[in-house]
Amino acid sequence: MTSVAFFTSRIRIIATLKTPIDLATWPRREHFAFFKQYDMPFFGMTVQLDCTRLYEKAKREGFPFSAGYHFASLQAVNEVDELRCRIEDDIPVRYDVIHLSTTIARPDGTFGFSFQRYTDDFGQFVAEFIAETKRVQSETGLKSPYSGQDIIYYTVARGIAFTSFDHPMMSGRQGSVPLMAFGEMVEDGGRKRIAHALHAHHALVDGQHAAKYFRRVQERLGEM
Repeated sequence: MTSVAFFTSRIRIIATLKTPIDLATWPRREHFAFFKQYDMPFFGMTVQLDCTRLYEKAKREGFPFSAGYHFASLQAVNEVDELRCRIEDDIPVRYDVIHLSTTIARPDGTFGFSFQRYTDDFGQFVAEFIAETKRVQSETGLKSPYSGQDIIYYTVARGIAFTSFDHPMMSGRQGSVPLMAFGEMVEDGGRKRIAHALHAHHALVDGQHAAKYFRRVQERLGEM
């Protein structure tokens, strides 16, 4: 395993581990080679998640609803091996832990990028989510607080209950980091639902892995 050290704009050092995947024994080696050559190898899926229990918990306990669904998603990401894989120096690697960056809306109508480390402690996650929200809202411009590959990029389409979603991408420079999006919560037959989109690099992730992720995040939402 390789130890990697890096820092954020808050001068916080994080140590993470990644393991190169052995192409000689990896069952997906031909799929990896095939889809890696595509100009735009990302595929996307959008599902509707039942978030009734989380919404009621957030309202009852007074924490941000968005902190809850980001937490559920990040937990699920770290439970799916394929979503922890990246392509670095043209070879696949798997990280032990994946962190989070999401968009934070500002009062002036712009947004900024946050960064949060993975934790399985919900209370800690919520406290850091609130602190990051305040930090980003106090700044201006568009800064990237983190440049590592062991991350998931999120966006929140506030006010839009979408049924499908596309992300802006730079052809040839997108890398292999998955992209996520959440929409506006809606009422549906007495239940609360939220649209959730996943875009992933097909050289690393297949539909079955996306399905596993969506099942797991729905389970997480139901456990809260």
